[in-house]
Amino acid sequence: MALRKIVGIDAGYVNFAVCGIATNEAARPYYWVNEALFKGEFSEEKLVHAIFAWINRPAIKELLTEADEIILERQMTMKYQAVNHCVRFLYMAKTREVHPNTIRAFFRLPEKRSAKKKAAVDLVSNRAILPVKKGKKDDLADAYLLAWYGVLEPRPVKDLEPEQKKRKVLDCT
Repeated sequence: MALRKIVGIDAGYVNFAVCGIATNEAARPYYWVNEALFKGEFSEEKLVHAIFAWINRPAIKELLTEADEIILERQMTMKYQAVNHCVRFLYMAKTREVHPNTIRAFFRLPEKRSAKKKAAVDLVSNRAILPVKKGKKDDLADAYLLAWYGVLEPRPVKDLEPEQKKRKVLDCT
């Protein structure tokens, strides 16, 4: 399998997590940060300027340009969707959005939000060394799982197969 670089992005303006991993060393991210895009009271104008400034940083341009795939966590609210739209606009050919429930099912995480956050941090901590000892780790874990999903998803992985929902078959005779 050829070396691929995959970037996972868990968008937010207070907790904005990004993780870059290479397929040959998925347990050792080459880029992994959680940062605030801006501080203070939220406004759409601040968010737009912050996204523009972030996406134009030389290190971020290089990260996204060199990535073979960028996986964004699908966002449910417009203010977080704005981040995804900006990334998709500039890197459309290699960007896809993945629903949080797809990641939850793929990695067999619990459905309840608080339990899912803890399980995600535990799963990632068992695989890689988180770049922080204290503070908000769940966003870092989510960004890692998005990137790791991009590594694992093309290959069948026996232990991490997505859950299968049972469907009712209606007899229409």
